[in-house]
Amino acid sequence: MFKQFDLDYKKEALLKIYEKHSDAPVLTRNEFHFLEFQEIISYAPVIELFETFGDIFGATHPNTASFARMVKNGGPHIPHGHNGMIIFPIIGKFNINFYSYTAPVTNGRPTFVGSSLEPTKHSELMSSKVSSVVVDKPTAYNGLVIHNHEKTDEDTVFFALKVPQHIEWESVLEAIDRLGK
Repeated sequence: MFKQFDLDYKKEALLKIYEKHSDAPVLTRNEFHFLEFQEIISYAPVIELFETFGDIFGATHPNTASFARMVKNGGPHIPHGHNGMIIFPIIGKFNINFYSYTAPVTNGRPTFVGSSLEPTKHSELMSSKVSSVVVDKPTAYNGLVIHNHEKTDEDTVFFALKVPQHIEWESVLEAIDRLGK
């Protein structure tokens, strides 16, 4: 469901990039405000992270890299555009909670938006919580497991690499395991 790891990811340099572009257009998705700017992939700390996980991402691409600010708690879901994220906290921390509730499968892919559940099913979902992680260091999570994000600090900013849909969770784990070698 998740894996935390140690990596020098130049947190201060990422913060400077975020601050430089903090007036960029914002894409609001659920609980996050994602900064939208094409130059994101031209900065050395971002390029280094892509290179670190090159076997997952291949070439750098702005659609798989994001700076985000968490603005509220999010409901249980499975993202439709990616298979999870590798998160690098910059300011603050937050929790990710995971649930064993079975998601419907559409075109071979689990899909889930918790807000569409009737109250009884929502209770069943919430009681199926199996794990939680505090994202206070580099953390990868499997986006194909129902999860939600829970704000713990007033200000939470992070950089994320979104795992492409064609990449399986096991490949992410293998890439992280190779970091220590």
